[in-house]
Amino acid sequence: MKLALLCVDDEAILTLAISRSLRTSFGPDLHVVSASSAAEAFEAIAELEGSGEEVRMVISDLLMPEMRGDDFLRVLHQRFPDIKTILLSGMPPDCPEAIVLKEEVGLYANLSKPANMKILTRLVREALSLPDSGSQE
Repeated sequence: MKLALLCVDDEAILTLAISRSLRTSFGPDLHVVSASSAAEAFEAIAELEGSGEEVRMVISDLLMPEMRGDDFLRVLHQRFPDIKTILLSGMPPDCPEAIVLKEEVGLYANLSKPANMKILTRLVREALSLPDSGSQE
């Protein structure tokens, strides 16, 4: 079963940049998919699972239209308790929403935008136990 990671953010340029960087870092070891809303994210998870892929991690923004990232991560955790989550937000890492989320859904990490791709890549590698390709990230 192929592993998948889903990046959810309403800022398309950001999801594009993160997705590209992670695809470059992990190559065929990880299928990186992006979504621009919580609804689109749940559709993507269903499609990936339907094609035999396992979504093991979700990286989500906090402030998104329709459904905020904290609400999305709560619903995600209820439906898929084994998916690891990283909050990537313009809010400070110690904002009240992030503190509550860490407790409620067990955030793997909480990072501020703009993302330090070296750190994000390392966190994804650790969380998913992916091999280090030895590439310069």
